Amino acid sequence: MIIKKVNNWKKVTVSKTTGSAYNVLLDNDHLLTELGNIIELPKKLAVSVAKEWRRNQDVEKIKKEFHTKFCFSVFDHTAPLRLKVSQTILEYADCDLVCYLAENPIELVERQKKLFAMYIDWADEFFQIKLRTGTGIKHVKQNSKNEAKIKRYLERLNNFELTIVYELTNLTGSFFIATAVFIGFVKAKDAWNASVIEDTYRIERWGEVEEEVEVSKNKKEYFFSFVKLMDKLG
Repeated sequence: MIIKKVNNWKKVTVSKTTGSAYNVLLDNDHLLTELGNIIELPKKLAVSVAKEWRRNQDVEKIKKEFHTKFCFSVFDHTAPLRLKVSQTILEYADCDLVCYLAENPIELVERQKKLFAMYIDWADEFFQIKLRTGTGIKHVKQNSKNEAKIKRYLERLNNFELTIVYELTNLTGSFFIATAVFIGFVKAKDAWNASVIEDTYRIERWGEVEEEVEVSKNKKEYFFSFVKLMDKLG
């Protein structure tokens, strides 16, 4: 079969390839990423992508649909740039949100202590590391052995999983919160609340900033979309 990009189509189907992988076909042509890569997906994910391509034929709009955008990112970005993606995650882990407490007010500090301690204890046990913590914005130098252990964990993830961990880390500002929800250690709602604890405190005290409301809402929706996406990888 000649593989080509398709500008219009009459039928969208899901076709099994090898093993447990599935393609999305536009008529008889493989759906390709923007860089021309064939996408081979878990069945549930392939079905979700196919639904997006059935809804309309505006390619530019479809490419922005959640599942399609995710899959294109996996094959065009994560797959060829795994080391770069992993390095970005490692940089988050080196100055992770849960390792830094506010300097004041004391009420916020106490909330953070109580909430972040759970993630620190879990990370120490799960990764066999010892996280160091501090206050304010002064950088806390972590044990050099931490990076190697976290790197080995990331190397075991497939490209779909690595992309999700990357996105969750970026959205929460914390690799450890992201991974805790990724493996099912905490519920998504609790993980999100931990990641925005400082924002929540500020809103309780001084109210919402109008310009930030929509941004915060979009980030939260995106976070929960990625959490739901995890169920489609099996």
